[in-house]
Amino acid sequence: MKPYLTKALLLVLILSTIAGCSTAKVETLVGGDEAYALVSDLSKATTCEAYRIDGYARGAKADNPKNLYGFPIISGPVPIDDASQATLSKVLTDPNSYLWDVAKGCEFLPGVALRLAADKIQVDVLICFSCDEFAFYLNGKHVGHEDFDPRRADLLRIAKKLFPQDDKIMSLK
Repeated sequence: MKPYLTKALLLVLILSTIAGCSTAKVETLVGGDEAYALVSDLSKATTCEAYRIDGYARGAKADNPKNLYGFPIISGPVPIDDASQATLSKVLTDPNSYLWDVAKGCEFLPGVALRLAADKIQVDVLICFSCDEFAFYLNGKHVGHEDFDPRRADLLRIAKKLFPQDDKIMSLK
């Protein structure tokens, strides 16, 4: 085999391995392979909706249907349109959307929640625009938390599209 061909094959193998490791990190973050399969193609979701929640009012009873994970629901559910679903799939599954080794000293105060479901899998994503962090829940159990600073603009654009009458969301920059 020609030396340049061997080097090219080695480079492809190394890049594939690196990409696989990154995908595995995202898969773990969102709750495993089934959850990853769901968020990677939201067009197949049977439920794909958004809620406005009040991150400042945490402590509400978690079993109250007017709350999500202890945060009161302000409005919603709002169906997530096809274009926003496609963007969300890209954001949630792209390893470069996350700041993996960063710790922030802010309080998690989510203002938007996404409910994504199909079959027996439900992935809830709480979004905090104060500190640009996600919290992931799989079937009601917290499975991950990570920073999304690189994709803030994409997520904010979607939130404003879904909640155009919400002054707080519309005032975010």
